[in-house]
Amino acid sequence: MGLSLRQLIICIHVLFTVFLVSCQGKNSLTGKFNFSNSEKTDSIQVQRLMAQSQKSLLTDYAVGIKLAVQASELAERTTYTQLTYDAYKLAATGALSAGTFDVAEIYLNKFLHLAEGEQDDKMIGKAFANLAMLHLYLNENSKADSLFNKGLQLMNNYSLSTREAIPYKDQIVIYLNLGHIYRKQNKLVAAENMYLKALKLAASSKEYIIYEGQLSQGLGILYLEMNRLPKAKFYLDYSMNLHRKQQITSMIAEVLLGYGRYFERTNQAEEAIKSYEEGIGLADQVKSIDLKVEFSDYLYKIFKAQKSFEKAFYYLNLNLEQKELSKKQVTREELQRKSIQRKLMKEESAIQEQQQKNNSFIAIFVIMLIAIAAFYIRNTMIARKEINLLVQENQEQGNLKEELELTNQQMTSQALQAIQKDETLQQIVQKIKNNQSEDGLNSQILKSISKDLEKINVTKNWDEFEKRIVGIHVNFFHNLFIAHPNLSSNERRLCAFLRLDMSTKEIASLTGQTIRAIELSRIRLRKKLLLTKSDLGIFQYLAEF
Repeated sequence: MGLSLRQLIICIHVLFTVFLVSCQGKNSLTGKFNFSNSEKTDSIQVQRLMAQSQKSLLTDYAVGIKLAVQASELAERTTYTQLTYDAYKLAATGALSAGTFDVAEIYLNKFLHLAEGEQDDKMIGKAFANLAMLHLYLNENSKADSLFNKGLQLMNNYSLSTREAIPYKDQIVIYLNLGHIYRKQNKLVAAENMYLKALKLAASSKEYIIYEGQLSQGLGILYLEMNRLPKAKFYLDYSMNLHRKQQITSMIAEVLLGYGRYFERTNQAEEAIKSYEEGIGLADQVKSIDLKVEFSDYLYKIFKAQKSFEKAFYYLNLNLEQKELSKKQVTREELQRKSIQRKLMKEESAIQEQQQKNNSFIAIFVIMLIAIAAFYIRNTMIARKEINLLVQENQEQGNLKEELELTNQQMTSQALQAIQKDETLQQIVQKIKNNQSEDGLNSQILKSISKDLEKINVTKNWDEFEKRIVGIHVNFFHNLFIAHPNLSSNERRLCAFLRLDMSTKEIASLTGQTIRAIELSRIRLRKKLLLTKSDLGIFQYLAEF
């Protein structure tokens, strides 16, 4: 009959277990088919991985990026799109910091594709702004400018259609970076406009104080370049006040660099020297080689102009030394970036290889499931056909059996009637015998009638009755004889009557005996059947034969 449903389920379970074991490893499908983990558990795991990634990015970019990549892969399996956006952005940010721009581009494009799939203009705008940051890192300022403006336009369109305000932080970041871009492109008025827009938003909340400091610093440097010195001093003071409140040493050092340039422009050489020397000390604290290079270069030029050759020579040596260190640092960073790229490429290669294996296992698994299902359906159809045939045959046999039983019952009834007639005739014969006299002709007539009645074959009707009993209750007399061979023919007949569930009154009426005689016969029969010490009734006992 083929596989049963239970066998099919067991077979599929075994195949599925083998499938999952085979898929174990990096980026295996066990996570995708993990029925025990809820989305809530997955989201908590994503947040945990992201927290570990942010911590690791401070010390080991490779580990930090790897954790961010794992977080994004897990986030993709949930319905929490915001969590997926955050994971993509973290992976891209880590890659940008490490200088692995190809990896950053992959996850920034994933961010964009997710936003496009969601048809969310706000997130598409953010995606363009994020891609602009990548091109800013690559010094592709024109491309970055285009993407920032495109992103800002989409976010403005979203805001107008939904009446939902664009988050200040998003606007501030875009305006700030556009200000940097326009400054590099010498579009100073456009840069001023971007900085002022961003500063107005940043000044509206203490939440954006760090941006407020950066923007006021950017405006200070911009106004120096525009030779608008009073405004330059105002915004440099504004920026220094904010940075000192926050105790951001690197930013204070950068403002001191601006102060030095301002004092040089206003012919305050000694104040410029103080600013540069304080700044070079802070740069040394934060281990910023680039700032030390700039400070030492400005100090060398001032002391050279003052003909303080000893100090000029000192800062010249310091400048050259820092430039050499900068070259080495660049080389180290380049080697580190290549190492990270190799690790990530190796990891990606392993993931792709495992994915190919998983795809092969999926294909094999699906084919096997289809084959099993087809086999099961075929067997089920055959089994159903056979069952239908059996049901049909059973119905036909049942009809025949019912007809046979009805016929047997009818013939049994006829046999019982014949027996009753026989019993009646026997009783008449007995009465004739009992009332015979020696008187002439009447006596001879009665004798003749008596002899004719005695010729009737009474046993023939009993034999016919036994056949009918056997027809209705197969093997009844045979089993009864095996169990109780010492029963007389009358006792066997009484058993037959009882097997037909006939009452004492019915048996007495049929046989012409008194009810008392039948009851005594039943008592004797019960004794012969060894039921005197049993709680089992004689009807129940005979029903087992």
